[in-house]
Amino acid sequence: MPDAMSQDATERERVMAQIGEALHDLCQPLTALQCRLEIGRMTALTSVGEDAAAGWAECMRECERLNVSVTAMRTLVQRARALEGQGGTA
Repeated sequence: MPDAMSQDATERERVMAQIGEALHDLCQPLTALQCRLEIGRMTALTSVGEDAAAGWAECMRECERLNVSVTAMRTLVQRARALEGQGGTA
């Protein structure tokens, strides 16, 4: 049944595209959050001291971890889509 296989491949590609878009859309707010945390850390350093700044720095590290995870997921989706386009299995 080539038609069913073709429909399955089309559906997989559609889902992969949606996942890729969702991950891309997640990157912008994460980057904005990271920037705001950096501004907060700099403000904390000047107004409340090192302890508060350390808390901000920890938040920034966690935000960076999220960014790394999202980037890794986007890379996996891109690889799977490339394999699918080559006729391989994702």
